[in-house]
Amino acid sequence: MKYYASISYDGSFFKGIAIQPDQKTIKGVFDFVLSKFFQQEIKMYLVSRTDKGVHAMDSRICFELETKIPVNKLAEVLNPKLENIQINWLQEVSPDFILQKQEFSKLYKYQIKLGKTYPFEKNYNWLLDTIEYSHDFLQEILDAFLGEHDFRNFCKVDHTRNIINYTRNIQKIYFKKNENQLIIFIQGNGFLWMMVRYIVNVIISCMKLMINKSDIKNLLTGATPSKECLKVLRPAPAEGLYLYSTVGTNELSL
Repeated sequence: MKYYASISYDGSFFKGIAIQPDQKTIKGVFDFVLSKFFQQEIKMYLVSRTDKGVHAMDSRICFELETKIPVNKLAEVLNPKLENIQINWLQEVSPDFILQKQEFSKLYKYQIKLGKTYPFEKNYNWLLDTIEYSHDFLQEILDAFLGEHDFRNFCKVDHTRNIINYTRNIQKIYFKKNENQLIIFIQGNGFLWMMVRYIVNVIISCMKLMINKSDIKNLLTGATPSKECLKVLRPAPAEGLYLYSTVGTNELSL
């Protein structure tokens, strides 16, 4: 039987989601726990990869399993065994369902604490000093990223992935403020490696007036960065990033 599921996890306890030699990863723990419990080889297939320290509230996976446990009881049985990983829901799908061929829109959120913080917040936020800004000013910065752009300046280049096309489409980008916490939401149907974290760091740099909105627009053409821009083209810390939700375009037909 093949299962399609949503999982959440606390990235603080893992070295990322993908298998790495001699490292504790989400996929490594998931495969090991299920394989041991059911006494059969289980392999998780992923929609999204996340790095060390990045969290997820709704990451989609697929796996095959032979069991007599009813599908509506399976998450209840497995969750106590999956420390710091939770199956939010799962459903049985047809044997010819291939996760990698599905189209998804992903919504990320990035949490920033400004000013007074507590030690335990470090693993779940980017901790910064207070930044003075207006609602309209920040929204204008975010709006610069909307639509299709060349994001080669907003990612970590991995030459092993042979990426040729750096054009990506940001479908939505907005923010919420909760007391001294700033949360930035970014939605798209595809992201480059560390792209959201690069975007967030550039947004914060613009809020600090280290660069301006015209610099951002120029960077989004794929142009060679100026010396000033090179100083801010780096990823924000992983700890503030969450894969907030994942939506498949044809989920209703599964």
